Amino acid sequence: MVINKRKVRADILLYTSSQFLYKLVGYGVLMMLTRHLSQDRMGEFFLAASLAGVTAMLAELGTNSYMTRSLASRADERVTIFSEVISFQIPLMLVLFAILNGAVWFIKPHILGILALTSVYIILEQIYLAFGALFVGMHRVSYNVICGVAAKLFLIVLVAVAVNRQFTLNGILLCYITANLVLLGIALYLSRRVIRGVRFQWEPKEVRRFVGIALSFFGIGLLGTIHFSADTLMLGTLSTLVAVATYETAFKLLEAARFVIRAVYTIYFPVFATLAQHEKWDDVRRQLNRLLALAGGGGLLLSVFVFFTAHWIIPFIFGPQYSASVPVLIILYICLPVFYVSQIGSLVANALGFERQNLIITTSAVVLNIVLNLIVIPRYGPIGAAWTTVISHTYLAVVLAFTAYRKLGERSRIAAGTGV
Repeated sequence: MVINKRKVRADILLYTSSQFLYKLVGYGVLMMLTRHLSQDRMGEFFLAASLAGVTAMLAELGTNSYMTRSLASRADERVTIFSEVISFQIPLMLVLFAILNGAVWFIKPHILGILALTSVYIILEQIYLAFGALFVGMHRVSYNVICGVAAKLFLIVLVAVAVNRQFTLNGILLCYITANLVLLGIALYLSRRVIRGVRFQWEPKEVRRFVGIALSFFGIGLLGTIHFSADTLMLGTLSTLVAVATYETAFKLLEAARFVIRAVYTIYFPVFATLAQHEKWDDVRRQLNRLLALAGGGGLLLSVFVFFTAHWIIPFIFGPQYSASVPVLIILYICLPVFYVSQIGSLVANALGFERQNLIITTSAVVLNIVLNLIVIPRYGPIGAAWTTVISHTYLAVVLAFTAYRKLGERSRIAAGTGV
């Protein structure tokens, strides 16, 4: 098994560039909508999108990550793997979204129309994400980029026309549905180059097997969200709304630096899974050493840059009234190198098959974060919350890296003992 380093680098550049474009388009659409719709309508849209997003996450249950890893190591079984995952996701998604819309019909009937349309475009997007996981697992990242770029550009054109013609929110949501139909249509067309003969199947024993594996991926993703959300939620409970705003403005800028490591994770996940399948443990170790050095070094450079420019960045973006966010931003960016390292550790853990240990370690990091927040937020506010993020992520990075190397050592010794 030889890694095509040139292709990996090209895929990372391609994927990162596309993610940057998605963010630009997303902000462009948001700017148009906030100027066209009232705050009440935007609030209804955000609420509907949040409810639908959580429902979609519950319907996916980590099965896309399971599929990507499985495809990387068992590409010859791609039709079976994709068929069993999509056969699980679609019925569960339809049931959960029916329950969601039914509940909203009783609780908030005035937003039912908006939620119904939002549900349709989120369902279409979620089905596409299964194809996206297929493309990543089969090392066809360019297919994801083709689909995403085409759909995003089509969406911003549709929304611009809708806003110009004074469409209501329902009309704009139809634009989202149309764009996601295009997204799914392109994915279906490109998928024919990868798989043919997809069949819907539901075998309870097989479903229990792969969902049992996928739940660990789901848990890790959920805990990652909680880890970053806990500070804001606890500031809102234990401190003031001003403290929440001070912290969140700085945190939004930390989020801007996270999409780079997401690209590395997406591209290298199937690479590490393939190396593990072929028991190329020396290659895994070399790649791990390289990625940890690049992640830590790149994160450190960004931290230094923010340290010297934070006093300019915060007032420029958010205004001088948010000057209290400057030290918070500097502290949060101290966390960036260890966050990058923890993501590489998590990548190796999930790709090599010890995601349950990763789940336990991530759980302990979240617990540590919450306990520290309980102690420091009442006294130190946003500054204390930022330092708990640094401490808990440093703990997570060290333990995950240590576990990755320990597991690699075990696999290498087993392989040496069997003469592999």
